Amino acid sequence: MAWDTIIKTSVDAIVDGEDFDLDELASEHVDLLADRWVEEVREEYIVEMSWYPGYANGDFSGHKGIIAANWNRVSNRIQRLVEAAGFTIEWCDAVCECGGCNKAIQTQPSHYGWKPEFVQTDGDVLCEDCVSDDPEFLLEDLCGNENKALTLESVNLANHGFVRVERDYEHGWHAGQDDSPKAIAANLRERGVEDFIFVLDSTGQFDARFSVWVREEDADKAVGVEGKCDVPPNVALANALRSIPAPTGEGIQYSRVNADGTVTTRTLTNEEFIEGVRE
Repeated sequence: MAWDTIIKTSVDAIVDGEDFDLDELASEHVDLLADRWVEEVREEYIVEMSWYPGYANGDFSGHKGIIAANWNRVSNRIQRLVEAAGFTIEWCDAVCECGGCNKAIQTQPSHYGWKPEFVQTDGDVLCEDCVSDDPEFLLEDLCGNENKALTLESVNLANHGFVRVERDYEHGWHAGQDDSPKAIAANLRERGVEDFIFVLDSTGQFDARFSVWVREEDADKAVGVEGKCDVPPNVALANALRSIPAPTGEGIQYSRVNADGTVTTRTLTNEEFIEGVRE
């Protein structure tokens, strides 16, 4: 039997969900079989997938690039086959395409210290490399905005006329981690400082550390600026956990802990819970 016929028969078996033994395939056969599977799946729309040449942040990927898909619809054997052929597999809801370089941007946290290495613009997402060469549009969006923070380490604010306020800020679940960007911004404005940028310096499992940068000419005005939460986060969390009502036994009880220490509780149907909670 010709090899093309063997490959086509194997692809048909894969698509139909039949078994094959990856360990018995030679490496060149693995490549051919995986490539044919990818091609056939794309043509028949059996599984929606996206292909990327690599990761935008330079992380290692297979020499054939990255395939993002809903792998729940694909058997473990097929996933092993695709990876053995030189592809990296990603989940379709964990990456997106950079509008500049077309590489894959990882949009979901992978570890406690993870920070976004991308910027969302109007209708587009750009990776750090595509932003860092000309970040003026980003700085304009962040300037004077206490609801956003710079997360890209390659963007040096000192090169754009800003200086760091000599103070470390923390927000988290531990006692004393009660610095509030909103309160800090209000105090800066009271001091006559309108141009400031928050920078997310690091993240942990239960906290985040950040800094504040201001224009060089406003440095003296911003010395020692602080701002605290109305209710410390650790106190708010403790109060909220104590106030969660007992389950009623009907449906799925969903409780949201609010920043002021109160709790919002509602009952969801199984369908609502599966679809995801929308605030």
